[in-house]
Amino acid sequence: MSLKVSQAVYVACFVLAAAWALLSECGEVPTNYMPPAPRTVYYLDLLSVVWTLGGTYAALRFFAFKRPARTLRESASVAAWRFYVGATLCRSGLLGLALWYNTIYYYASDYTTTPGYCLLICLVGLLFCWPSAGEFERLRARKA
Repeated sequence: MSLKVSQAVYVACFVLAAAWALLSECGEVPTNYMPPAPRTVYYLDLLSVVWTLGGTYAALRFFAFKRPARTLRESASVAAWRFYVGATLCRSGLLGLALWYNTIYYYASDYTTTPGYCLLICLVGLLFCWPSAGEFERLRARKA
């Protein structure tokens, strides 16, 4: 796997969410189709908040956890590179799925503001997850 694949997945996260939002705004995809059942709203809001906050925290702090940091520092260069590319792919995928879920939920309901705020949090979190060779070198050089 190469860094270009990870970067393509990163960009695809934004493009898919933006495409869904654009299609919803233009009326090509139905909006406000979810009935306002209180229990359903509660569980969907809870999922939105937990996935957004937990996923954003895990994605942004992933390389600060002991095991991934040690793997990057102590592995051979090729193994560390493969680990980095796979980890950035997972980070982008985790936040991309949260972004996609919140985008769909935002346009499926008009009676809750939770997905809108979670959407903003996911977008900001995803901005800090751009996979790059410079970040890899910085992570490799970091002391324990």
